[in-house]
Amino acid sequence: MRSIGNKNTVLLGLSFQLVQLAWYAFGSEPWMMWAAGTVAAASSITFPAVSALVSRSASRDQQGVVQGMVTGIRGLCNGLGPALYGFIFYLFDVELNDLEPAPGRPALRGA
Repeated sequence: MRSIGNKNTVLLGLSFQLVQLAWYAFGSEPWMMWAAGTVAAASSITFPAVSALVSRSASRDQQGVVQGMVTGIRGLCNGLGPALYGFIFYLFDVELNDLEPAPGRPALRGA
C-alpha cells in the first residue's frame, strides 16, 4: 500500500474482485474456479486499504467512530450478501442440487 497509495490499492483490490467474479461467470473447468479463488485472495487487500483510507480522512478523536462504521457496514454486507446472491440465483433459476456446474450469470451480475 505504501508504494501505490491507499486509493490505488482500493482500486486494485476492486479490480481483482471484478476479474474474479467475471472468471466465475465464464469459467467452465474446475481449475478455472481454483484460479478465480486465487484472484479472490488477492482482492482481500481492499478492506485494509479502505480502513486506512478512512483512518487518514478522520480526525484523531473520531478514529473509533469511523472504524466502527466501516466495520459495521462490512458486517452488514457480509450478512446481506449471501441473501442477495440467493435471490439472484432464484431469479436465474439456478438449482444448486444439479450435478452440472451452475450458470455464471449470477457471478457476472455481481461483477
